[in-house]
Amino acid sequence: MLLGRLPSVRLKLVVMGATGKLELPALAAAGLPAAAVNPRQARDFAKATGRLAKAEAIEAAALAHFARAIRLEARPLPDAATRERQGLPGRRRRLIGKRAMSATRPATAGRALRDVEAHPRWLGRRITGVGEEPGRLDRASPPYRGRDDLLRGIPGIGPMASRTLPAGRPGLRG
Repeated sequence: MLLGRLPSVRLKLVVMGATGKLELPALAAAGLPAAAVNPRQARDFAKATGRLAKAEAIEAAALAHFARAIRLEARPLPDAATRERQGLPGRRRRLIGKRAMSATRPATAGRALRDVEAHPRWLGRRITGVGEEPGRLDRASPPYRGRDDLLRGIPGIGPMASRTLPAGRPGLRG
């Protein structure tokens, strides 16, 4: 809808809150410069300039003012393989949470009991698979393999830490 209308408009930058990260790949594919900003920073800036309101037009104006004031620049979107890899540690954490919840669910007997008992084991297999995937991706990519080797050379950093640290630390990404 809106994306179809944007190329006809001369844009320097499309700015959105961090919740707009889902739109970044579509904007990048359309060749539009885009950046997501920290919502708290944008809100604090709007509050400091007296432009804090719930109306979308006011929020958009405040966001544009914030982007101009801090000279926000388009951030290149990581390639598809990097984006896929970055989502895996979060998925693993969610699966671990589901396994913990599943292990405490009550069941009476029979089929329901067997199903409740089997679910944590199934989740355990999914956790293992999702946990190993970044390692497979890293080994297939020379830049990631080098970063993984570097991290694993640090005492106390094992395979899981070397896979999960880069996902939340931009400076460690390949």
